[in-house]
Amino acid sequence: MPDAAESNNIYQRDPNQLDLIKGISSMELLNIAEKFDCYPGEELDLHQFIKTMKDVIGDCALSRRDDFYMQIYDLFYRSNKKN
Repeated sequence: MPDAAESNNIYQRDPNQLDLIKGISSMELLNIAEKFDCYPGEELDLHQFIKTMKDVIGDCALSRRDDFYMQIYDLFYRSNKKN
């Protein structure tokens, strides 16, 4: 029987949801972090987050997926400053 954390983990039920995270290189992550530093309190609204992610990831197979924006939207709402 899975514990509460496992039963609420969307990635366990749908491993494709991790494609966005798996597809970002360490250099892209560093670039994303540097762009976050440019915002007051390192806080971005949804539109700023989507623009930043799209600018960093650029035009690649991952960004051309039908669910690309949905994955960014999902990532935005699942993340917070502590994570």
